[in-house]
Amino acid sequence: MPATIAGGRIYNYQGTVYVNGGMVYYNLAGQQGGGLFTWGNAARVTITTTYVIYNQATGAGGTGGGFFEKDGSLTLNGVTLRGNRETVGAGGAVAAAASFFNINPVPPTDPIVPVPCERGLLRQS
Repeated sequence: MPATIAGGRIYNYQGTVYVNGGMVYYNLAGQQGGGLFTWGNAARVTITTTYVIYNQATGAGGTGGGFFEKDGSLTLNGVTLRGNRETVGAGGAVAAAASFFNINPVPPTDPIVPVPCERGLLRQS
């Protein structure tokens, strides 16, 4: 069952989130952040060596299929981004309006079938 508005798997407001390893996959959000939605100036998110695949942000303002980040900071290191989708906005994998944003994705040589992200990998404003 999808999250009504945001954060299909993880919803974070002003907190600190660390994810090291594993998968964030096949999640749905009604508008933003199919896999993860985070916001607030104090929000800090670091994701390392994790698969973020086949998440969707659907609905009228669907942005950030894998992640939606507003304010705070978002760091992705060694993250595999595949097949994340949004319906209307931008940022098939990541939509970010962060104070600090750093992304170092894994090149597409892993065993997961490379499915392109809709409307681009990244949107930062």
